[in-house]
Amino acid sequence: MTSTSKRLFAYFLSIIGLDRIAHATATNDTNDDKTNLSFMSESTLFVSGDGLLDEKLQTYDAWSLQTWLSGLPKTALCHILTTTAMKYPKVIQLIEQHQPRYLPPLPCCAEGDFYREMIAIKDRARSIVHSLDQGRPSEQFANQASVAQELQRVVRYCTNTLHASTHGHSLAALMGLLMIAREGLDAVPEIRKYLFGKAHLGRMLVLEMTGVLKNLKSSPTPLPWSLLLSALDPPPSLSDRHQVAWLIQLLGDVCKQMANADQTWAYLQEYDNVVAIAAHHWA
Repeated sequence: MTSTSKRLFAYFLSIIGLDRIAHATATNDTNDDKTNLSFMSESTLFVSGDGLLDEKLQTYDAWSLQTWLSGLPKTALCHILTTTAMKYPKVIQLIEQHQPRYLPPLPCCAEGDFYREMIAIKDRARSIVHSLDQGRPSEQFANQASVAQELQRVVRYCTNTLHASTHGHSLAALMGLLMIAREGLDAVPEIRKYLFGKAHLGRMLVLEMTGVLKNLKSSPTPLPWSLLLSALDPPPSLSDRHQVAWLIQLLGDVCKQMANADQTWAYLQEYDNVVAIAAHHWA
């Protein structure tokens, strides 16, 4: 099983709820953009030696597969898993090797793995946000809802990967969500107005941020702030003693911008509350 296929297999398992297996099989290959993955429906999906193929042997990127899997009912996902396991014993071995009878240290807890996932999430969000930059105004208007839906999927993927699992980490998840917010705010004016004014991307982000902070998770070994913060492009002169203050300030600035674009929300104070919670935990 290729490294990218393992990562997708991990996400696939996490949708069903087997997040322990998902994180045990996750790898550090988030920079892979393409893999031999395809699909049509749960009845025509099968596995080849190189990846997932449909009857027409079409190729799909990893994020398209993630989007497709997210829309399937759990019964269909379980059917795919059991059918694959019967045809390929390697899948059964992966499940048997990672039964939650004990909790050995897993490589996904390493700071490098969190960092690579964060970079992959940022790159994906950026590609979605700027996919219509060169399009005509009419084209941007016609596709702005699709942009919002894709970004919302990235938000869910971020919290599922960096926080919701057994070995999640609140700081990494908060930074991942913060990166998505910054990319959304960097969209062209019309797209940005739709994202935060009509699609309510800001509300989704701030509520996810609040969730990861109220359900605080950390790794047994403290993660180095400098590595994780580097994904947010801090100023080169930022010293270690000012890292926390810089992150809280950045969070406050981003939340203020999202709040300004969402003045009709009845719970507008949530944008301020998430900053206060973060400051309470780390300042």
